[in-house]
Order: sequence, then structure tokens, then C-alpha cells
Amino acid sequence: MKQKEGENMLDRFERFSSRIFKLSKIWHQIAGEEMAHFGLNASHVSYIVALYKYPQGLTSAMLSKISDKDKSDVSRSLNAMMKSNLVEKHSVHQKGYAGIFLLTDEGKKVAYEIIKKVNFAVKMANENLSEEKRVVFYEVLEIFIDNMTKIVERGLSIEEKEREGK
Repeated sequence: MKQKEGENMLDRFERFSSRIFKLSKIWHQIAGEEMAHFGLNASHVSYIVALYKYPQGLTSAMLSKISDKDKSDVSRSLNAMMKSNLVEKHSVHQKGYAGIFLLTDEGKKVAYEIIKKVNFAVKMANENLSEEKRVVFYEVLEIFIDNMTKIVERGLSIEEKEREGK
């Protein structure tokens, strides 16, 4: 969707926010429906894919960083996936965050099926999108994330005061 002529900052905010929320809602809907076939939920996609990409295993802290989700969500998800025999923990201590998590043989089979679905979804999402536009989209998305992260880290009021003082 191209920027509308005469669009002001409030219009941009509304457009940006609604598109981001809609994209997130659509992603969760697709992921939720597809993961249900495996007895999992949408949040498990990130963990299954990460564990598949790192066959040597990952700690819960690494999974938290890779997925950008909090440790409590990682812990709940890992416990659910261990109960489903998709993930196993290698550690001297079986409780707490310490240890390396790996996919079981069954987890690898499920991960392979999920990754096929992810690849197909990405292919569909990229239809009618040139490589040049895709590259620009991700560059712009990263810039937005970096800029918004600065606001979160420093606070909107501080950023606003500093910019007004310039």
C-alpha cells in the first residue's frame, strides 16, 4: 500500500500500528492452526525451528534470545514439548534453567514437517514481491525495530526532550 498524499504522522501511526497488529494476528492464526496438528501452539514454532537449526542443542537462555521471548514462556514451552516427547534436556540438574535442550527423534520428525510448512508459508507470503522489495522491506523493518528499541531503552519522554532541545 503506497503512502497516501497528505498523510500526517497520526495517519502513519494508525496505518503502521494496524498493519503490524494485523500481520501478527494472521501469523498467530496460521501458526496456531498448523501447530495444533502436532499438539502444539503458535509460540512453539520459534523453539522447534531454533532447536532444529542447532542440533547440538540450546540453553533456555539462548532460546529466549533467539526467539525474543521471555524466559518464562521458553520454560513453559520447553516443559510442554518435553511432556510431548519432542524435546529432551541434557543436564546434571533436571530442574531450573540449566541444561541443554535438544529435539528427540520424534521432535526432529515434527520439526521437519513444521519447517516444510514454514517454507511454504514464506514462499506464499513473498508472492508478487521482487527480491529488491523484499530486501528493502527487511532493511526498513530493522531500522524501525532499532529506532523503537531506543525509545523503549531510554523512554519516549527522554527522546522527545533531547530532540526538542536540538
